[in-house]
Amino acid sequence: LEKGWVGQVYHSTFQGKARGAGILINKSVPFVSSEIKSDPNGRFVIVVGKLYSLPVTLACVYAPNWDDSKFMSNFPSGIPYLDTHQLILAGDCNCVMSPLLDRSSTPVVARSKMAEYIEDFLQCCAMFDPWRYLYPTKKEYSTQMTPN
Repeated sequence: LEKGWVGQVYHSTFQGKARGAGILINKSVPFVSSEIKSDPNGRFVIVVGKLYSLPVTLACVYAPNWDDSKFMSNFPSGIPYLDTHQLILAGDCNCVMSPLLDRSSTPVVARSKMAEYIEDFLQCCAMFDPWRYLYPTKKEYSTQMTPN
């Protein structure tokens, strides 16, 4: 993290090298934070502030690597200011949104509960995955989500 381009670092950590989420902001970016929420279990970090005078909420998530619907149903409710700030959400949701497109194996598996919660949240907030938007049929995956 001690790179020349890094100006601000926000993170959550857990025990040892297990888990962790981080947001790194280039030192040339005029971001001013006003509130930081860091998960003690290392699953997410949320930073509220202003970017070029625009109110934003930055969130980075590292979801469990099993179908933990409880985590994914609770996480979005902890993101503040959804009605007044632009949300930039990134990270690793550790789930397959489209089993047909996002898996290399041939057996199609059912969509996980976590994926269903994520899809509901994206629709509720009028957000989308920019990779899937640009490449609707490409057999790869992305974890970035952008406001619509």
